Amino acid sequence: MPFCHTGRRHSCPARRICSRICDEPVSSLFFLLLRAGSGQHVGYLAKRFPNIHFVPSEFSAEVGPGRAAGYGVVPNADLVGMHLADDADTSLERVFNSIANYSHGLSNVEPPVVIDAAAAAWPAVEGRRFAAMLAFNLHHVTALEVTEGVLAGAGRLLRPGGRLFLYGAFSIDGRHTTESNAEFDAKLRGKNPA
Repeated sequence: MPFCHTGRRHSCPARRICSRICDEPVSSLFFLLLRAGSGQHVGYLAKRFPNIHFVPSEFSAEVGPGRAAGYGVVPNADLVGMHLADDADTSLERVFNSIANYSHGLSNVEPPVVIDAAAAAWPAVEGRRFAAMLAFNLHHVTALEVTEGVLAGAGRLLRPGGRLFLYGAFSIDGRHTTESNAEFDAKLRGKNPA
């Protein structure tokens, strides 16, 4: 089962995000997790928040020609993020199996779906209303069209008062907020200076 070291590091911030919403007097909330990767986040969160139903998603390089470059990946490679071993099997089937393993036995995790966040519509979830959408480490490793698509998707799919949470390597006035963010940015720029 793939393991992502940053998945562990991001678990506490992710838990704080869910805590902001899960106090609502609602028996079940629905959260869309964009680019769920290995599934560590969804498994961790689903165990701690049984009133939240999670819909994990992942990008597939097969969704359209030329789209893979916008996600910082090449077809059939690196679908679960840059923190896995370079020789890891990152096929969509393996990614979905990993998500299923991390959420095994948890009734509040739906089967993962394929979403091309840059597309004008997301057929796998179109028409649903979510209390929140969570995007971990997505916007800073993808093309601008992906971030624009996430914002448009949030406008279509979030219920009134719903929230979009972006988590990643931010900088303020050009300075990274943590040393690990600076290291990650340097690694990304080493692979793609654009």
